[in-house]
Amino acid sequence: MIAVDEPLVINATLTSTPLVSRDQRIVVTDTGAFGGVPPYNYQWQEFYSTSGLPITSIVPPNCQAPESLTCTFVTNATTPLGQYSFRLEAMDNESPIQTVYSSPAYVTVDPALVITSFYSTNTFISVGQGTTLINTTTGGTGSDVWAYSLISGPAGGFVNTGGNKYNFTQAGTYNIKLYATDKSGENATANALVVVTPVLKVSLNANRTYISPAQSIKISNTTSGGTGSNIFTTTVNNTAGVVQNGNVFTFNNQGTYVITTQVKDLSGEVNQSSLKITVTAPLMTKINANTTYISTGQSVKLSKTTTRRTGY
Repeated sequence: MIAVDEPLVINATLTSTPLVSRDQRIVVTDTGAFGGVPPYNYQWQEFYSTSGLPITSIVPPNCQAPESLTCTFVTNATTPLGQYSFRLEAMDNESPIQTVYSSPAYVTVDPALVITSFYSTNTFISVGQGTTLINTTTGGTGSDVWAYSLISGPAGGFVNTGGNKYNFTQAGTYNIKLYATDKSGENATANALVVVTPVLKVSLNANRTYISPAQSIKISNTTSGGTGSNIFTTTVNNTAGVVQNGNVFTFNNQGTYVITTQVKDLSGEVNQSSLKITVTAPLMTKINANTTYISTGQSVKLSKTTTRRTGY
């Protein structure tokens, strides 16, 4: 009687990570062979690679060990990019030795996930203003997901208004971290700073607000908050008869005027303040006497009449 061994068979399908980036771990596994004459010896082989380089460039020796149904290796910064395909060779102890191969497992090695830039569209803003966080990401296995968190800064002052848009409700310096995660689970991070100043405010002052024609006033302002590099613009609601020389204004006509100073800071925030200037008719004084012709030893009594005063 002759014993006939079953033919050697290996699981046809390998389990592997289809997409990885450099510096990530790749695991390729098989459930093993059956039939034939055990014990079995296994050998991992490169079946095909678009890089054209031998598998030894990325596969460590442990993947070549007998009885190994799992090939684990870690790529690095010098790992050639491209698609690699592996198969598992199984050999039994029959004479002659039977040899079978699994179907190939394909693994694509992509560049590592890197955030090349991360910044805020406005790095200097005031309380109540918003910004958009922008990033550029390269490499990785695609389908990136981004998340933002506040590393340092006023608690509660970092408010999401949708997607990558944020508003700031408190003054301070905000350190924002971006987390990028690709389809394979690889992570990359980057930080951006946003400086938030108090709200821009301006208060307009004048040395006097009641004058007569041909008189002048001098204005000044007190400004606080904002992001600096302020630009001031001063206007008068009616310029007829008004002469400006720097911050000195001369009014030649009677009437009520409104002077407005607007300030705009580096972030584009605007604030303004106004003053009302009243220009009255010219001051007139009339001297009266009870008599204008007298003799020696006589007296005269004077009086005056003042009209259209400005109150000064």
